[in-house]
Amino acid sequence: MVKASYKTRTDAAWFELKDRARLRAKGLCEYCGGAIFGPADLHHRWYSSYDSLEMLMYLHRRCHSYIHFGGKLMAVKGSLASKGDTGKGDTLIWREYLNSKSP
Repeated sequence: MVKASYKTRTDAAWFELKDRARLRAKGLCEYCGGAIFGPADLHHRWYSSYDSLEMLMYLHRRCHSYIHFGGKLMAVKGSLASKGDTGKGDTLIWREYLNSKSP
């Protein structure tokens, strides 16, 4: 498992995690299910003393903002957002998503 320090977001491990999350997402926002064409964010579903792929979501900046501050969001049918996932914590919906992405 790749571990990146929470405080050092510029180290190689952090960029590796971001790249692995991007590959897992296959060009789609892991929250709303829409295609990502511009800048994307990594969102911590929960915090620990280290970062791991399972706690990170690759998503649109607008979805990242929605998770933290609310507002309006359009979501693709079948996406985490459409299933009622909050984008926070280690939920059953998140675990099912991760399991669907496992080889």
